[in-house]
Amino acid sequence: MNSKQLLKRLQAEAALYSVDALEREYHELCAADPDPSADDYIAILNRRYNAETMLNLLKHSEKFYGDELNPLLIQRFEDQINQYMDRCAPGEESLKSFIRILNTYRAFVAKIPLHPPGMSFSEGKVYQKGNDYYCTAKRLFMNDKGSLCRFCPARLSEY
Repeated sequence: MNSKQLLKRLQAEAALYSVDALEREYHELCAADPDPSADDYIAILNRRYNAETMLNLLKHSEKFYGDELNPLLIQRFEDQINQYMDRCAPGEESLKSFIRILNTYRAFVAKIPLHPPGMSFSEGKVYQKGNDYYCTAKRLFMNDKGSLCRFCPARLSEY
């Protein structure tokens, strides 16, 4: 399987999401400027990043090349997302599918971090320097059972 084939599969799965609704949500969330100390800070940044990613998946596919991918690695990644969602949001099949589609696209096609660049959280932050992404928390969680950090394109923090 190559990244173009995976992209086509993910686009077919994502076709049920309304571009208009995603654009409205994205613009509303961009207007929000959450305080990093606010309880909903991470939720708002994640929702904004999710809407932006889904829009990119649905609308901007021509810039991706056909990199060869390991289908077993993709399957392991998607299985881990499904297990995580079954634990954290049992019965939420639509949400589980949405998260699986987004993160598979991020990790294997767009090669962008699983968490929003610029986001700070208790264990660290995700940031961009030039064309590279870094995560200060990746080192802490990369070897945890069920962690998706090992699949994330963000590099280990440079400090």
